Amino acid sequence: KIYVRGKMLTHSDLRALQTKSLKMQSWIRQQTFSPEHEKTLRRFSSWEVAELVLGLNQSTFRGKMAADPTLPAGKVEPDGRQRWFTLDEVNTLRRKLKPRGKTLMPTRPTGRAF
Repeated sequence: KIYVRGKMLTHSDLRALQTKSLKMQSWIRQQTFSPEHEKTLRRFSSWEVAELVLGLNQSTFRGKMAADPTLPAGKVEPDGRQRWFTLDEVNTLRRKLKPRGKTLMPTRPTGRAF
């Protein structure tokens, strides 16, 4: 016996719930995996890039950005308070910046092409 809010459900109730559930699952699958809905990777905030990727504090990161105009600038919000970087820009920063003299790129085994 299955009770919901004190009421015992019948086979008809369970069948109706199953039908609704299957419709909802189908809608979710269509929204999530539909080929016409393109997925994009979100941008990363300057805080995420500085602290989590580069291991720098924000002021050091801003100083490095100001000192080297060849570094990607990211997308600046209209109020000018926040920068957002694409994954390509983050990888460029990883290649060009060497905090504490160490590269941020992973080491590659010799003799293997990537």
